[in-house]
Amino acid sequence: MTTGSAFDRASRARPAGWHEDPEDPGRQRWFDGSTWTDITRRPPGKRRASCRCC
Repeated sequence: MTTGSAFDRASRARPAGWHEDPEDPGRQRWFDGSTWTDITRRPPGKRRASCRCC
C-alpha cells in the first residue's frame, strides 16, 4: 500500500471490526486492529434486489 491511500487514511484510530470499505463504500471490510483484510461483506440490512420469483 502507498502512503495516503484510502486504506491508510481509513485505518487511523479504528478498533478491530467491520467498517465501511475504504475502496467500496457499498461494502464492509474487516479491520483486524492494525491491517485491513481481504474479507468483505454487504452491510447488514442491505438486501440485494431480487425478482418476484426469488
